[in-house]
Amino acid sequence: MFKIEMAESAPAFEASSSSEEAHLVEEETINARTDSTDIFIAPPHEEVEQQQVQMVFPSSLENVSLARCRTTPFLARVLLPLCMLGTHALFYYGQTAPMWKLRVFSQIDVWANATDFTSKRAFDAVGLHHSNHLTYDEDKDVQTFTYYYAIDHLWKAQGLPNKTLAQMAAVLLIIFSGFWPHIKLFWLNMTWFFGKHQRFRTNTLHWLSTLGKWSLADVLVVCVMVGVLHLDWIVEPDAIKQGVITDLPSILKIVESLYSSHELCDKLLKMDCASVKKIAKITKCKACQQTVKEAYTHPEWARSTGANIVKGVDTSGGGLATLRVVGMRGIYAFCGAVIISILLSLIVDIFDHRVKQEIKREHQRVVGHQRMERVFRQQQQANTTVEDNLLQEPLLGITTPAPLELDLGSEGDLPPSTTASTFSWKILVFTLFTIAIVFYAVDIDTMERKVHGAGPMLLHDVLGIDWETPYSLRALMWTTGAAGSWDYLLMGTFALFCVLGPAIRAVLLVITTMIDRCCQVQIDPLATAINFIGSFCSWEVFAIAIVMVQMLMPSITNTIVNNPVCGSISDDGSCLQVEFNILPVNFAAIVVGGLFLVVTSWLVVRYGTDQHHAGTSTDRRNGLSNVMTANHNYQRIGERTSESTAAIDDGMQELVFETNQV
Repeated sequence: MFKIEMAESAPAFEASSSSEEAHLVEEETINARTDSTDIFIAPPHEEVEQQQVQMVFPSSLENVSLARCRTTPFLARVLLPLCMLGTHALFYYGQTAPMWKLRVFSQIDVWANATDFTSKRAFDAVGLHHSNHLTYDEDKDVQTFTYYYAIDHLWKAQGLPNKTLAQMAAVLLIIFSGFWPHIKLFWLNMTWFFGKHQRFRTNTLHWLSTLGKWSLADVLVVCVMVGVLHLDWIVEPDAIKQGVITDLPSILKIVESLYSSHELCDKLLKMDCASVKKIAKITKCKACQQTVKEAYTHPEWARSTGANIVKGVDTSGGGLATLRVVGMRGIYAFCGAVIISILLSLIVDIFDHRVKQEIKREHQRVVGHQRMERVFRQQQQANTTVEDNLLQEPLLGITTPAPLELDLGSEGDLPPSTTASTFSWKILVFTLFTIAIVFYAVDIDTMERKVHGAGPMLLHDVLGIDWETPYSLRALMWTTGAAGSWDYLLMGTFALFCVLGPAIRAVLLVITTMIDRCCQVQIDPLATAINFIGSFCSWEVFAIAIVMVQMLMPSITNTIVNNPVCGSISDDGSCLQVEFNILPVNFAAIVVGGLFLVVTSWLVVRYGTDQHHAGTSTDRRNGLSNVMTANHNYQRIGERTSESTAAIDDGMQELVFETNQV
């Protein structure tokens, strides 16, 4: 807004000053001074005060696409279309190449040697050597998964309880990870080259930025699978020995349910005891069957004789058995393509924002120049009127002189004030609650892994191994990159979109509102940054990915180990089955935090970026009208220049005297 000041030290214009002299002063100071008062009007912007206003037509940037706009660097005009084409190819490669595989790795080397009389006699009875070297090496890929396999598996819903929900998940996967990445890039390319209407282009880029992150659905599914389907068993012979001693009665019951005494001895002795004819073999068979029957039918045997036998066995060695999901080149390419696509959308959005700011500055310069011309024109008319009526007015005794009218333009032309807060204290409290719930949702356990089947049940009963683990977003982030190598890319992607993105946006919301309330400065840059960070907040996509994981994981892991024996051990008849479920009460923190983050960001971005439109200038609050009178505006002038109140009071007395003289 034009600042109204008192020029105490500068001499006043004479009533007979010529228009040429007034124009010369205009060029030197860009100030408008009346002939009978020391009031002058100073432009608000330093660039207008320091240099002569240059007329720039707003149409120079309107109706021009970003690819042809003069504010877009030449390098960006060349590289951005090429990057979009390359991202198309990267998406296609990720969709067709193998994405991940289920890998089983085992390397076990254990010795079990009978060292005392009891253990040696028992080993002889069941046909075991006194020294037994057990080795097991396995490294195989159970199954390799592609994008097409995931869609086909969900659509057929084999082994899934809810076929309709599985098919809906397959449709979402086709849309968001199949078609949408290419549609989004194509539309972004069209907007870059042919988006000439500024408002329509901005709205299009906003929706592309908002919906672009939905391409992450497949990536987040693999991130969760890599982080959760990661089972390790460190083989420790001494721990196994102690577990067998403690739970030997339970182990014998399980063995009895699987094999009779005759069947077990046939396996241990590696012969068919029912058909042997030699006395030595018959003796071995009878000794084995008698020992096994005693173990089956006398529970106290397991606690006494059986425990002593196991204690007499010396164990050594060790090993490792793992089951995990390993990412492959397809998911890495797809993950990189998603990040590049989002960054390209963000870059185009930044160029569009620069164009909007430049158009706004041009409009302000044009409006300011027109306003100054209007003021100087009215000043010259006022000078002419005073010269014509100077001799006809009495020199003294004027109590109600005619007002000097200066048109400062329409009220909408007045620039915003930065002395009033844009956000109320309620918005500040809202942002504080948002950051609290977001950080709580990141750190609290909201999901859990459950492992069922005969194998996990035995390991839990004998060795106390418990594979049921709770997960928070932060914990899941670290386990995603536990294998190292290219899995760090998956970990970084999950961290950026599910941990850091929401957390940084919540922090910026609090900083923006607090700066506005305390410092009362321009917050448009912070509000713009909050808007851009929204592209990296994907809790809604993560929620859909969790649903897909819940449907895929049990049916995938149930086929890893197939053995009829498991049906008599586990309740569900499976050998191994992994489930990944949400904790409904805790997971509500992610839902509520995501909603608050979206709503609060919308409020701050809307009112923060539109601060110059929604704000009320100080002059309007102080009641400054568009028409100034030389005799009635000193008090308002004094309010506008509180830093020099004393000097203004002295100038006002001279102003009253000089006005009455006129």
